[in-house]
Amino acid sequence: MNGKEFLRRLRIYAKAHRLDVELSPERGKGGHQLVRLAGRPTTVKFGEIGKGLLAKMLRDLSVPKDEF
Repeated sequence: MNGKEFLRRLRIYAKAHRLDVELSPERGKGGHQLVRLAGRPTTVKFGEIGKGLLAKMLRDLSVPKDEF
C-alpha cells in the first residue's frame, strides 16, 4: 500500500463512521504530510508503506485494523 491508497481508504472509513479528515501538506517534509482523523494526528508517507508503519499510523488514528 502507498500513501495515496492509504488516504483513499482513510476517507472511506471516515465517511462510513462520520468522522472528519484533515490534510496538512504544509506540515510535512518531502514526501510526508500530516493527517488528522477526528483530531488525532499521524504523518503519512507517500511512498510504499510497510506493515509496521501501517499498524503505527492506524494506532495513532485509533482505527481498528480489521475495519480498515
